[in-house]
Amino acid sequence: MKPPKIYTSHFNFNDIDFLSFLYPEPSTNEVEDNSAKIDEIKSILAEKIKNLPLTPYTHTALFEIDEFLAISNNGGKKRFIQNELRAIPNLSVKKASAILCKHILSLDCSLTNLKEMFKIWQADNLVNIDILLSPGKHHFKDFINGYSTNPAIKELTLELARVSGMGQGKGEFLLSVFSSQITKRQKGDLDIAGINIEVKTNDSGSARYNDQDVSPLQGYSGAVENFKSTWSHYVKQLKKLPKTGLSFDHIYTVSTFIPAVKHNQYFSDVEEIISNLFPTANVAEIVDMVRQDRIWSANCLYARANFNYYQSIKVNDDAVLYLDISTDDPISVCFKSCEELDEYGLELSPKTIYPIVYSGDRRLCYPQIKIE
Repeated sequence: MKPPKIYTSHFNFNDIDFLSFLYPEPSTNEVEDNSAKIDEIKSILAEKIKNLPLTPYTHTALFEIDEFLAISNNGGKKRFIQNELRAIPNLSVKKASAILCKHILSLDCSLTNLKEMFKIWQADNLVNIDILLSPGKHHFKDFINGYSTNPAIKELTLELARVSGMGQGKGEFLLSVFSSQITKRQKGDLDIAGINIEVKTNDSGSARYNDQDVSPLQGYSGAVENFKSTWSHYVKQLKKLPKTGLSFDHIYTVSTFIPAVKHNQYFSDVEEIISNLFPTANVAEIVDMVRQDRIWSANCLYARANFNYYQSIKVNDDAVLYLDISTDDPISVCFKSCEELDEYGLELSPKTIYPIVYSGDRRLCYPQIKIE
């Protein structure tokens, strides 16, 4: 059996200042005063490297040492990364340089990968804006240049996609630091090449299409209280009374306890509640689907009504950018309407819908929605 091939490093220990690895930016006087110590460190390290055992890990160890020495004149890996970040013409990068440096330091990649990443980044070519904003579903590898070929770019993309804070949600931070053409809007999410984009990200949970501007009308609470007082006797017949409120499945099940002669009034009260959530939607069609026990159809119509109402309020948004980072193969979908999703075989897929919410958290009326 042949021994593992050993990587032969090309560095010259006589040209290396090892003190720079032990102390930050030593002065010229400090180096001169410690010249004997430096020579001793060189000798010790050289001897240890020569005596490395012939194992499968030796190649990796020597390669890492070689890369470390290659950037020694920059003051070490951290200083090298900081200098490279400063060369990126992006204000968002400058503001978040400390966070970015921390994430880049943790990457499991080669110096060659890092240098290539910074070269693409500094040329402002990490994000293909045209693909990102084009309709239909795209994988991150389609619009993040180098994602498929450079481990550093892929790992950093996946890490930064989950960073939130500084007034930005997940996905927004990633895009704004990766491209100077993508900036944070004063009101709203992102400006991407002059286009106002609302970002919705699915990670541990899908996004909801509501906020301080999109909420139930004032009549909603009264309609819910009227429903509860009128139909509480039948609601209590459910095997398990939900704490959040009533889903479409619950609403249909309760209707089976109610005499047929009262069905019109019952579903009229349900319709009144939903009309206070989506005043411009065809609410009667949604309720009719529930009445027929066609819950999946009701959910789809409800999700579309939710999105359409949201868009009718968000008049300053040109489109929605949906990011799904919950899987190992994240995707994006940029769309302006439900009809545009239909064209590409995509649809809004909501989690359990609670149109009748008992708790004080009215945002639960608006479900978490994925795109599938």
